[in-house]
Amino acid sequence: MDLNKKYTSTLQEDLRRFSRFKVTTEKQFDEMIQILQMNQNLARGYSNGLKKINIKEEWNKVGAKLNILGPPVRTGEACMKVWAEYKLRKKLVHNKAECRATGGGPFKQFTLSDTEEAASRLLQL
Repeated sequence: MDLNKKYTSTLQEDLRRFSRFKVTTEKQFDEMIQILQMNQNLARGYSNGLKKINIKEEWNKVGAKLNILGPPVRTGEACMKVWAEYKLRKKLVHNKAECRATGGGPFKQFTLSDTEEAASRLLQL
């Protein structure tokens, strides 16, 4: 009996610990890219004469639209951080280095999803 109590309490502790991490869903990334395609300067980080307040308001609008799709719920600032940390750039740099690599060896390029392809076109990478 003590073993069962120990196992369930450990499982509950693990669930509590991992609940802090928010993982953006594929639907939310798709919607984010569609929104940012309409406002490409926001996606690229250009202010284009806008004040910081207006940029925050635009990102808050993006966050509100993404929160409709379900959890995780984020603020506009958190959505801006998710976009900035999107791992697409690392994959593209790796693929470019693999194209320039010489010699044999296995093919090590990453395949990009449709969402990543759309983001690549949006950012003109």
